[in-house]
Amino acid sequence: MKNKTALITGITGQDGAYLVELLLAKNYIVHGVKRQTVLEIAPEYFRPTEVDSLLGDASKAREKLGWKPEHSFDDLVFDMINGDLVLFRKSKLLKDNGHEMLCEHMD
Repeated sequence: MKNKTALITGITGQDGAYLVELLLAKNYIVHGVKRQTVLEIAPEYFRPTEVDSLLGDASKAREKLGWKPEHSFDDLVFDMINGDLVLFRKSKLLKDNGHEMLCEHMD
């Protein structure tokens, strides 16, 4: 079976990091894009106890409330990718018709 390839934007973010791990576990070839830092944190506002990675666990909601997700994780990934494609298509349409793009990540 041929490996599928995925391009993840924002691999250092919470969702991106989780998605990378999930896709690697499913034998995807994963390429990632890390956004360039555009601002600096003033030392007086730096939070040294910031959590780098947050992972949710819905087992308690399942056990105590009988909760079940309405969408699978694969459905969520599909929705996220489609959302990005819609944005990129709109961006291309605007650029192709002479409009200036203000969001550099849509270039």
